[in-house]
Amino acid sequence: RMVGIASYSPIEGATYFATVGLGTYKIDTATSEVPGTEGQTFAQVLGAKPYGKVYIMLGINELGMDFGVTMQNVDNLIAKIRTASPDAKIILMANLHVAAGRHYSDAIVNNTKINQFNALLAAKADNQTVWYLDVNPVFDDADGCLDAQYTSDNTHPYAKYYVTWSEWLTHHVF
Repeated sequence: RMVGIASYSPIEGATYFATVGLGTYKIDTATSEVPGTEGQTFAQVLGAKPYGKVYIMLGINELGMDFGVTMQNVDNLIAKIRTASPDAKIILMANLHVAAGRHYSDAIVNNTKINQFNALLAAKADNQTVWYLDVNPVFDDADGCLDAQYTSDNTHPYAKYYVTWSEWLTHHVF
């Protein structure tokens, strides 16, 4: 999903580290797929300059994993960011819901698990150095699922809706 924002509606001045299928278990070995950081590791991107804000969206690919271990990985990720950019504001972004077609048919990637995971992320926010940001109200239907009009695969927004997401992010900065 962050590959989508970086590809279809990059925010001016932002640096992206993103790859398809990225998760907390893979972040130390993955290389970025997006322009500006393509081929670089997370450590290389993080060490390139001090950052004032770091937005993180990870977890959709880890809904079948042990949430305790995954949350420890998130803590480790936050610690790495703190070491590289001690004054950075860290914003944990909620995972986007999936559409009803996937929610009701997928035992692992469904909104019940996404909400459980997002609640664990939200609990890490102290609103002083770490914040939690949830875009789901922008894209949800009345049942709390990703509105089917925004997706063709029940998981990812159409390219044109990454503009909506990026604009929303630029109005919800800390």
